[in-house]
Amino acid sequence: MKPLRKAHASLWIWAPAFLMAGCLMSRLSIDESADANGGSSGSGGESEQGGRANTGGKDSSGGSADHAGTATSMGGEPPGTAGTSAVGGSTGGTSPTGDAGAENGGAGGAEGTAGTAGAGGTNGGTGGTSGGAGGKGGAGGTPGTAGSAGTSGTAGAGGTGVPPATCTDPVACIDEVANVNSDFGNPGWKSSWWVMGCGQKSAHDCISNGVSCNATDGAGPEDQGARTTEKWLLGGEKGQHYKVTFTFNGVVGGKIYTGGMRDAGALPANPYTNTPLDLFYRDGSSLVSNYDVWKLTVFDDAMQPVRHYYMNAGVEANPGTWENHVTFLASYTKSIVVIGQGKIEHLIQDRNCHAIDNCGPDAVVGDVCPAPRKLPGADANLLLPSKYKDPTDGIVKSTLLLESAYPSATLAQPWHAQAAHLTITAITKTSDPVTKDY
Repeated sequence: MKPLRKAHASLWIWAPAFLMAGCLMSRLSIDESADANGGSSGSGGESEQGGRANTGGKDSSGGSADHAGTATSMGGEPPGTAGTSAVGGSTGGTSPTGDAGAENGGAGGAEGTAGTAGAGGTNGGTGGTSGGAGGKGGAGGTPGTAGSAGTSGTAGAGGTGVPPATCTDPVACIDEVANVNSDFGNPGWKSSWWVMGCGQKSAHDCISNGVSCNATDGAGPEDQGARTTEKWLLGGEKGQHYKVTFTFNGVVGGKIYTGGMRDAGALPANPYTNTPLDLFYRDGSSLVSNYDVWKLTVFDDAMQPVRHYYMNAGVEANPGTWENHVTFLASYTKSIVVIGQGKIEHLIQDRNCHAIDNCGPDAVVGDVCPAPRKLPGADANLLLPSKYKDPTDGIVKSTLLLESAYPSATLAQPWHAQAAHLTITAITKTSDPVTKDY
């Protein structure tokens, strides 16, 4: 009986040990099962690297991600649903060993699917909930498939192309539209001239071309004899119509035109006076004669002539009064329409190259020039332009070289033979056509 008691005693001694060992073996078996089923990749949020074992994979950039599958102390539940992401899922991490119920011993989420294209969304979802700490973390999960490239942003809409508002001030607009130098190099059209020189004196005439004058060398009446044209390019907006108001002051010979409209209608019965006259004529054409054409032509932005005006028109019903050995004072203010980025041309044409000299209001007799006159109005003290084209050779040169019949002449007035000046006083935008008469 003593041995039996000893055996019983021994059994009572070892039984707890065996029971404790069995529990430990059971727990180790569970933990080894968790070790064998290590966490796969976390949820499909973007990640450069696998998350640490205690986070279930952290999304490093865009793409929203659903929660990874929650892990339990028994190895974790099935993988969480992959979130949308621009990059693949995170790889699994190792886990520190520890007691059951500590962080992240469970299986990680399944492999993340490809993220959707476009800009990244919100940060990836959080990792699984805490699992058992015992056992090593599972092997890293397979990286998720990379998201497709984001599409480029939509291009911004273009501007309207409407030019900034200009010419809001009628005076400031003058420089915007009429300040480009002429092809002679003279200042802009805003302050411009017509000039007839006096290369040789012949009784009441000034000969402008005594070398090569040919009264029949052109196709039309205005293409023959001595011809001088000066041109100015216009500024402003291309194709925009502008109303230009100008004042014209001149000492000019008279000319008859037909087919257009003379603004002043009837003139004094005796125009041989020092009272300035309105000699402006719209449209029409010149009659063939040996008297001077003074013309202003408007060109559009395609450089095509669209309208013209004559500056020295007499009354058609009485041509002998006007086409005579007399000069007239002309002074008037007019408005016309011009076109932005077109051009303006001044023409002086003298068919027989003989201009009537500026010698007073009456008919000139012989070589005597008793009363040369300055331009009327505010232009009386202006200097002539420094350069002008010589109709003899077509070369732009010092204006004084056109006045060789008066060797003591300067650019100060009075001038021989004739001259006129145009001053622009206002320019405004308009929708009126070039045919508009103000």
